Amino acid sequence: MPAATNMKTHTHESGSTLAMALITMAIAAFASASVFYVITNRYQTTFHSASWQESLLVAESGNDVAMAALNASLSNPSTAWTGWTPSDSSTFPKTFTGTFPSHSGDGNNKMYASVTVDSGVTDSNGKVWYRIRSKGTAELPGLRRVGYEPVILAADGSKNHKSFLRKLSFNKDVTGGVLHLPQVTRSIEVLAQPLSASIFTRALVVRNYMSMSGGAYTDSFDSTDPTKSTNGQYDQAKRQRHGDVASNVSGNLSNLRSSYVYGNASSNGGVIANTQNVQGTVYNNFSTTISPVSKPTLSNIASTPTTIYNPPAPVTLTAGTAASPANFKLAAINVSNGANPLILAAPSPGQDSYINIWVTGNITTSGSGFIKQMPGVHLTIWVEGDVTVSGSAFDNENGYASYLQINGVSPSDSSTNKWTVSGDANFIGVVNAPAYALTVSGGGNYMGALIMLNATLSGAAGYHYDESLGKLGGGGGQGFKVASWIEDIE
Repeated sequence: MPAATNMKTHTHESGSTLAMALITMAIAAFASASVFYVITNRYQTTFHSASWQESLLVAESGNDVAMAALNASLSNPSTAWTGWTPSDSSTFPKTFTGTFPSHSGDGNNKMYASVTVDSGVTDSNGKVWYRIRSKGTAELPGLRRVGYEPVILAADGSKNHKSFLRKLSFNKDVTGGVLHLPQVTRSIEVLAQPLSASIFTRALVVRNYMSMSGGAYTDSFDSTDPTKSTNGQYDQAKRQRHGDVASNVSGNLSNLRSSYVYGNASSNGGVIANTQNVQGTVYNNFSTTISPVSKPTLSNIASTPTTIYNPPAPVTLTAGTAASPANFKLAAINVSNGANPLILAAPSPGQDSYINIWVTGNITTSGSGFIKQMPGVHLTIWVEGDVTVSGSAFDNENGYASYLQINGVSPSDSSTNKWTVSGDANFIGVVNAPAYALTVSGGGNYMGALIMLNATLSGAAGYHYDESLGKLGGGGGQGFKVASWIEDIE
């Protein structure tokens, strides 16, 4: 009998051990399942996040393909649109679809883009803009469900639901079977702006600030369009509203003092003061690259003269051909007597001819002194010193700004040069002097365009931008740049 009692005790103990083992295994299995569930969601969330980012990169790559085709179309229209539908150079809209090179590693490694370039829109300057819409698609590794890790909390303690907010596609394929489901697509829309061959696209551009007062104003005309000019000259009765002014720094530094701007006024952030008489739009998102002006590289420089300083008699420099222009290097130009001007002449009257003058010092006109640019002469000047202009100053007898360009060389020590103008004489030409502080106190008219460091404009001077300057060298023939970028929410 005692032996039977011992057997019952052992049986009871064995049963208890087995039950404990089963319970322990169940707890371990539950814990393992919980850990596996959390890890699986973490991996799913990570892979989905990576695919979400990759789909945007693919969309941007599709835009790069479109921009490359647009730029190539300017020089090689017959081959630029190879791979697009249609592939000819003139028919729009155009579409492109294709996969991008796969990559190795965990997660997604397949990517697909669908790109459309819409028909161009021509702006008021005759330049064609294009809209690019690019969709980038990437596969979503894992199951057809949203990866969600409930233990991840936001900073305020709430659960992170970013995965739910992404537009993931579990059942709709947008690639026509190229990629598997599930997948994610992101879309961007870009405006492609044509670049001008000319740097003179506004009446006035300054690197720093601008100040206008005393009745100074800007407007525009087009010397190549008889509806916007009279005999190629500015006519107030045909005034146009493209006399734009722009500052490449904060607008807080500039003050228009209620001057009339028949065009737009722009700054790189900040607020331009007293813009109530701007007849166009006031922008604070302007940004551009204003390159310094370098010294010229001239060959076959004439041995004489080496300076022109209050000459006792008129001085005549004769221009050359486009292929072989006449080149001069002068220490200074100073003309103060109208009876003894500096004359820039063509080889024969009215002949199209070219002359380059490099002035290593100052340019000064005063009193009745002036520089006369005869008809047919194309004049380019580089000046390293200050420019002081009064009296009759520059007499461009061609009547067109494209015939006269004055370049203010940027000092190597980053100092500021001065460009001072007084008197009431007219100026027809363009000035590129981004290291020069411009001060104008006269009441003359300026027909052309200006690029300066600063500009303080007083007096009743009118600044008339010649719109034809923006078309020099083929206008938009220098390519395209991204003017705006947004992500579409479909």
